[in-house]
Amino acid sequence: MGQTMKVDLKGSVVIITGAGAGIGKACAKVMLENGAKVIIAEIDKEKGRSAAEDFSTIGTCRFIRTDVTSREDIAILIESVLEEFGRIDVFVNNAGINIGSQRVDIDEFPVEDWNRVLAVDLSGVFNCSQAVSKVMIKQKSGRIVNIGSVLGSVPARKQ
Repeated sequence: MGQTMKVDLKGSVVIITGAGAGIGKACAKVMLENGAKVIIAEIDKEKGRSAAEDFSTIGTCRFIRTDVTSREDIAILIESVLEEFGRIDVFVNNAGINIGSQRVDIDEFPVEDWNRVLAVDLSGVFNCSQAVSKVMIKQKSGRIVNIGSVLGSVPARKQ
């Protein structure tokens, strides 16, 4: 703990989903400190704008409101980044949700919540990766990073 990543990312264009708070926001800060241009792709406008403002003194940081369950939002995100920066070097799939009902017994877990978690945490990663991979293949370069949580290895109660 307490160590900071030191990697030369000078000029790299990095998109991070769910970067308005938590792990994504911390990743954005470290990447900016290492010279990257960071795009915060966040569904929550207030959190996204706030994070971009917080980091404006560190380096180039933009906020684009993005719902990772919306292929249209993802297309707009990618088009906007390409228009401004001309490329995408790194895409970090970080967006995820933690619904309160995840703390209930498995036999009481609402199917609507299950579907929402899968839409964001699983399909969101697929949607983003599929869309950005087309850009990276065309560029002949790029990296996709997937962030997971310890919750992914914790079973539901009574499981």
